[in-house]
Amino acid sequence: MGNPLDVVFAWETAVSTSDIDRACALSDERIEVGDPRSSGRGHLAVRALIAGGSRVALQLLRTFQRGDVAVVEHRVTSAVSDGSCSTIIVGTVFKVSRGRLVSVARYDTLGDALCAAGLGLDSEYVRLTAAEKK
Repeated sequence: MGNPLDVVFAWETAVSTSDIDRACALSDERIEVGDPRSSGRGHLAVRALIAGGSRVALQLLRTFQRGDVAVVEHRVTSAVSDGSCSTIIVGTVFKVSRGRLVSVARYDTLGDALCAAGLGLDSEYVRLTAAEKK
């Protein structure tokens, strides 16, 4: 996978479909996984993230990239204990090295994620459709 975003999207797909083996294959052995309240390291952290996570639906809103660092903004919808759904918008920083994720850190806002990654709005990545490329 040449583009770091390809690694990021493949990893997110593996995590959202509970494909632990694929997620670990896309992760460096010493990957750091965290959010503002907790963190872990290594494939055990990836396994714990998938095994302990509730079912969530991710809707991609925006992506930002510079070099091997990417920030993805998502709308996250998850089930709440009373049967209703909760929706939040978060930003996640991904760092890729040699085609594998070395760090995944979720932040409460896109702004916090961009700041942590050293990126700005000018780093937004826009993927054109085949029709738009013509």
